[in-house]
Amino acid sequence: MHRIPNTTDVSQSKRLIAAGLPTITSDSVTAVSPAWTLSKLISLMPNDINYLADKSIDITDEEAVMSDPSIQYDLRMNNNSVRYVTYSEEERFCAYGVTLIDAVVDTVIWLLNEGWIEKEANLRGE
Repeated sequence: MHRIPNTTDVSQSKRLIAAGLPTITSDSVTAVSPAWTLSKLISLMPNDINYLADKSIDITDEEAVMSDPSIQYDLRMNNNSVRYVTYSEEERFCAYGVTLIDAVVDTVIWLLNEGWIEKEANLRGE
């Protein structure tokens, strides 16, 4: 029987740490580094992402931001991919892996780079 990985391996953990994922969010430990379970990584991912439709809007202008029809991307997963898509199936981001945890690791790194998950440096006030 083929075992589906449920925890990040050392390589995946190193990639997440290098991308800035706070190690305090890990919920497992390997002999060498912190690790994350699949369920923990999924819990860190936003269920939806809202982008301003009008990119020229000053985000400090609350009234303009509230009046802008934002685009919402919803999280969708299957056995080996993660996607953020609109209701019309327009993709914002898609990651494929050999297993779901591969795709989730790539997605969490993308979310860190895009600012949707707070990085370790931000938690320390840097």
